[in-house]
Amino acid sequence: MINSQKVQERMSFLETLGLNNGFEGQLVSIDDLVEWTRLTGLASTYLAGVAVLSPVFEVKNGVALALFEVVDAYVAMVNRLQELHTKVPPRPAQDPVAVPNARWLTPKEIVEQLLEPVLAGINNVLANTNRIAEWPTVRVLERVCKPSLTAAIGIIDRIYKQKLNANVLARMGERDDRYTTFNHTRDYEDDTIEPKVESNAIRNALIAQLRTQRDELDAVETFARLLAAESEIRPAMLLELARVVSDEARHSLIGEIGLEKLGFNPFNVPIGTIGAELRSSLQPWEGLAQICLVGEAGNLQKIDQGSIDARDLNEKVIAESLRMIYFDERYHIEFGTRLLLERNPEKTPKGFQNEALSLTNKFLQNRGLPVVNMANVGRILGE
Repeated sequence: MINSQKVQERMSFLETLGLNNGFEGQLVSIDDLVEWTRLTGLASTYLAGVAVLSPVFEVKNGVALALFEVVDAYVAMVNRLQELHTKVPPRPAQDPVAVPNARWLTPKEIVEQLLEPVLAGINNVLANTNRIAEWPTVRVLERVCKPSLTAAIGIIDRIYKQKLNANVLARMGERDDRYTTFNHTRDYEDDTIEPKVESNAIRNALIAQLRTQRDELDAVETFARLLAAESEIRPAMLLELARVVSDEARHSLIGEIGLEKLGFNPFNVPIGTIGAELRSSLQPWEGLAQICLVGEAGNLQKIDQGSIDARDLNEKVIAESLRMIYFDERYHIEFGTRLLLERNPEKTPKGFQNEALSLTNKFLQNRGLPVVNMANVGRILGE
């Protein structure tokens, strides 16, 4: 005879594990999981395209942050489908630089057509699922996909609440008309770019580093372009790539806010676009090698010095922020090298760097600018 008290105790125990439905409810439809994976994969490509093509500072950076959340959900579902021995739908890819006039969905369309339907489907399934049988899928949907998609939708909603030109797409390197731009150098300590506000070498070097970080918009574009253009990156690396895109958005925001903390109106501080123009002239994988092994490697030491300079000026928040950027960039170089070697295992990091530096100097020579080496490339091209 069944002991009802024991059964109740068992169910109470399951509830503490989040398995309180017991054997009630349905199994998650594999077809639904495949469709949600398809939609979030498509959203990942479209968001990456917007991150490349939007000229608006807040839109580019906000979409870059939302992209990481969506890719997190997408990769979690891909991994679960693979565990279930189910064919993963291919993620469409398109190079935003090669086809900037293609029909890219706007951020609002991405939310309404792709993300909200997935989130609604997940919420419905979570309310009616046999949690004890489907716990691996439930855990992915409940603890990764639902919060990540909710966060992404929230970010995009806040972008639109600022009444920005969120639907306008242009080209890689385009900046909105609140800023002026220049494209002959990224040497922010050059008097011809901005008169020095005072004869303080430490302060001027810190301003230059904050400007370098604010203008990481071109780094957002470079990494996001590869994500949009390349469909064959395996899931774990795709998630890391999306993380790097979001890192660069954070760096850009830190630079902008840092300039404000030093008393500047960032809209009056011109943006350098030479990095974006250089990498938009390259193929996506060449751009990855250039930014990781030339741009980031060339500027790494200056970021660390910027943190020291900020501390010397009693700018604690800026100092701590630049210190964390330094660690981010070290990780980016390591990740970018791994990704390049995974695609071309016959090459070496030095070989990639030499090729990227050669392409950099070819671009500069075509502009009538002097060539660079690894010792001075950070000053001339920033990251």
